[in-house]
Amino acid sequence: MSRAAMVAVVMVALAAPLRAQERTPAVGDRVRITSPAGGRMKGELVAVRGDTLLVRPDPASQVIAVPPSQVDRIEVRRQRTGMEGLGVGLLYAVPVGFVGGYALGKISEGGHCGDECGLLPAVSAATGLVIGTVVGTVFGIAMPGGRWEPARRPAATITRDGVAVSIGIRL
Repeated sequence: MSRAAMVAVVMVALAAPLRAQERTPAVGDRVRITSPAGGRMKGELVAVRGDTLLVRPDPASQVIAVPPSQVDRIEVRRQRTGMEGLGVGLLYAVPVGFVGGYALGKISEGGHCGDECGLLPAVSAATGLVIGTVVGTVFGIAMPGGRWEPARRPAATITRDGVAVSIGIRL
């Protein structure tokens, strides 16, 4: 296996979320809950009380009680860091700039290039690459965005005032 292939495999493995890394959502987190009865709901987790998740879909709306037993999947919105945003920005903007510059150069050249065939597309592609890099860097760092991460169902009773944890012992 080549070195580049091994690096690609390691990068994919590091990017995939591991089951052990799943976190329990905390009060105030933006959550996305999928249930068979209600479909998909997004909102702010207001509280977790025993057997009920309290979610506010919009800041102006009423709180909705969701029983954890009816939740198929719960995800938490995590904000990307500036460096993650930079990577995502470059991932999209650099290829778009390069291909866009090349295509613009090819269209501008037409079919009448004479001795300099391919020069205008090459210069335009290089210019598009530079522009894509600059735009991807600026937007990636300024607006890193977020991502949905899988989360475990909360087990403790969480309120805005504090945390209460119950322990069950089987004999």
